Amino acid sequence: MGTAGRRRQAREIVLETLYRMSTVGDDPVEILADVLERTEPEQPVVDFARELLGTTLEHLEEIDETIAKTVENWDVSRIASIDRSILRYAVCELRYLSDIPPFVTIDEAIEVAKEYSTAESGRFVNGILDRIMKNEQLGDGQEEFPRKEVEEIL
Repeated sequence: MGTAGRRRQAREIVLETLYRMSTVGDDPVEILADVLERTEPEQPVVDFARELLGTTLEHLEEIDETIAKTVENWDVSRIASIDRSILRYAVCELRYLSDIPPFVTIDEAIEVAKEYSTAESGRFVNGILDRIMKNEQLGDGQEEFPRKEVEEIL
């Protein structure tokens, strides 16, 4: 499996973890351990999933504030849990994982939304992430947020 396939699998693991965390309220470390045990991914998938989840959780308040500012006149808690989970890890990628091109992050989030939510969710996720990318001046030739080194918290 290539890097893109591994990252997709890691994103799906993070999505499930964030979704279960927001709907059931379980501990993310326990959820991640359960998902990893069940799916038995390759080590690079585990590594990226831990990095993405750890960074998302570390910056969750900032990420939610970014989403809230972008979805004007709409409370973040009213966004479907699956869509909110996708937005959370995708905003994390856009802001804190600078080795991933923003358009790759957005395309992946759209595809995951279409697969796990609805076609309308794909358009919704696209609109929100595109606006965040433009508002924060991410993308080709523009300022990128520095990659944050995250201690492995999981």
